[in-house]
Amino acid sequence: MKNIFILLLLVNNYYNNCGQVNPKFSITIWDTNSSLGYTIVYHINDDSLKVNRNSGFEDDKNRILLQRKLTENESKTFSKFLSSFPIDSLKSKYNADNTKITVMDGDQKSVQLQFNNKIKTIDIYNYYQKDLDGLFQVINKYIPDKGLKIEFDVAH
Repeated sequence: MKNIFILLLLVNNYYNNCGQVNPKFSITIWDTNSSLGYTIVYHINDDSLKVNRNSGFEDDKNRILLQRKLTENESKTFSKFLSSFPIDSLKSKYNADNTKITVMDGDQKSVQLQFNNKIKTIDIYNYYQKDLDGLFQVINKYIPDKGLKIEFDVAH
């Protein structure tokens, strides 16, 4: 009886973690523009995409800029991308202090990823990180308004 119980636990664990067609995920990106006093917040999970503008000023209201459901194919695209994303090898902080690979001055982003029972928060300050650029490119494919896309270009 004990062996059957252990086998059921293993099968259940496999199904919940590896055998799912579309594992649960969550991506949140805070793109802060300190000089203008606002943050654009991107939140994508297994069924929706939402973009907010959060103001840093008392008399300015936060606004939803985009909110929609993800299609099943879009959700699968994110899950597939995240399944090969190097979440474990990424640092928790990147900055341009001692590097030649920078982005536009003042670029500040924070990324929180939740996938396969892992949570990772990454802060980026004036730094270009190619893996995160890949993530931003995937997200930008599903944002129709050019003005809402995540900007992350190498400074010239």
